[in-house]
Amino acid sequence: MCEFNLEAFDLVVALDESNKTELEFLGLSNVKKLGDFGFDGKDVADLYYHPEEENEVWEMVSVGVENILNFYISKDSK
Repeated sequence: MCEFNLEAFDLVVALDESNKTELEFLGLSNVKKLGDFGFDGKDVADLYYHPEEENEVWEMVSVGVENILNFYISKDSK
């Protein structure tokens, strides 16, 4: 079994408020929702329950990840 410490990461990304709450309950303080990076904190839909939102989910993932990368790249360049 491989163990790792999530506090060692600068950022842990949750897809919805439920995930974020569970991670914070575990004691993590470095948790943000993907929707915090360009979507006013909106939850990412669970495609198992909402397959009709597939295009919106992929847009949120694409834009959100790009925004996260841009944030950390600009932070490191200062």
